[in-house]
Amino acid sequence: MDFSKIPTLSDPQYSLTTDGLQASNDYINMLMFEHINRGGAPIKLFKLLGLKERETGITQEYVYISSSSLPCHEPLLLRGNTHQYFMSKEIGAEIVTKCYIGIDCGYIKLKNGRKFYSNDAPYQIHVRSFSLQQSVEQKSRITKCKIERSNNGIDWNSVQIINIHDDELLHTYYVKESCLSRYWRIKPIIFNGNDNDRWKVNKMVFSTHSNTAITDINIDHGILENRKRQYATDSIDMKVVYEPRDVETVFTGFGLFNMNKQEMVIHFDSTVEKLNRPIVIGDIIEMPFEGQYDSEMKLAKKLMEVVDISWATEGYTPGYKPLLQKIVLEPVTASEENKDVVNILKDTVGSKLFNNVTEYLNVANTQLITNSIENESKEKVPQKGINNQTIDSKYINQNHLLYGDALPPNGEDYTEGYSLPALKDSTDGEYFRLLYKDLDIPARLYKFSCVKKKWIFMEEDSRSHQDVIKQPTNDTLKNGQSPR
Repeated sequence: MDFSKIPTLSDPQYSLTTDGLQASNDYINMLMFEHINRGGAPIKLFKLLGLKERETGITQEYVYISSSSLPCHEPLLLRGNTHQYFMSKEIGAEIVTKCYIGIDCGYIKLKNGRKFYSNDAPYQIHVRSFSLQQSVEQKSRITKCKIERSNNGIDWNSVQIINIHDDELLHTYYVKESCLSRYWRIKPIIFNGNDNDRWKVNKMVFSTHSNTAITDINIDHGILENRKRQYATDSIDMKVVYEPRDVETVFTGFGLFNMNKQEMVIHFDSTVEKLNRPIVIGDIIEMPFEGQYDSEMKLAKKLMEVVDISWATEGYTPGYKPLLQKIVLEPVTASEENKDVVNILKDTVGSKLFNNVTEYLNVANTQLITNSIENESKEKVPQKGINNQTIDSKYINQNHLLYGDALPPNGEDYTEGYSLPALKDSTDGEYFRLLYKDLDIPARLYKFSCVKKKWIFMEEDSRSHQDVIKQPTNDTLKNGQSPR
């Protein structure tokens, strides 16, 4: 048998190299874009820009803290009011391992400087930005840092890593949403200097001001909604593929529910090219061909809000590269968060469009929500008990008095110790707070009377037993003591 005449199959001309897969993906990407661009439905997209600028304000001055510094270069001069500057005691590699500078907001105080509460109730702020000006010497500057926060000055939580400008100018940097805290600090990550160089800072100021940014999407920690959104007022024309659906209204024992969800498929690369970012949850889409006419033949435009995003299963190439996105939308509810868009279209949007539609609840980090709720509760109600500041003055003539805290009324001065002062050294009307060391006995407030020639018991600090057990509050300061 002549085996040379038997036909044989040649090797297939297919390439499994990286270059071959990339070329195939690019070709399929072009076909998918052409398919949607030619046959897709036109839509108008209103970009979510982020939250509106806001500032909660700082009502008390904070104190600067640091890991350590050279004499005459302490961080207390970092407000930039003098020609002096901060210089770290650490040098070289120690700057990225041990060094930091920050602030301690202290305790809540009265206007005269006295503590408002008998126990140490911390004053907490929500830092959303800070200004930093470094030295004119490049070797004394950092180029990357980490923002951290703490409630006790010991356990620090990371908030964000930020790239720092490598120059001597004053720059403002915005920090992503976190929650209220007493301590905030900047910890260097990358330092320009050598082994014997030190970090020098001319000015550093923390602020609660927040700029509008898509990365800053705060969520109300009570009902999980973004109430202060800012949208672009000009729409962007795009093409999508979707299947029109009939309106489904469900009547149940709990009320009337609009189940009119809509799914759309959109080309990812062309979306990023037009928006400079992908579509995000919160973007609003107008569907021009699904508007409804009312009894007066006025067109009520249909607006949908993006509530979910994922890769479309039909949008993968043979090389498993995703090219199409599937977005899920729900009817827009005319409310505080989307009023920027609704106000623009109020003359062309019928009121019936927004009836009987439930609002979408955003999904958030539950741990962050828990921390924020806890810190907000500490800010608004630092201690348990009754505060008589709201009681009519005709019934009581004492201000700034919390019942049972063993503090004088009206913010008056007092002294404290472990034994009552001698009668011969006491003055009429003087207040003294008697403490009991190593005993589970609450502090007691006494007032000296020259008529009775003795110390008269006023009240005891019954509130301290209701308050939570305090944790140690600041071993980061010199001698382990807070200036507050």
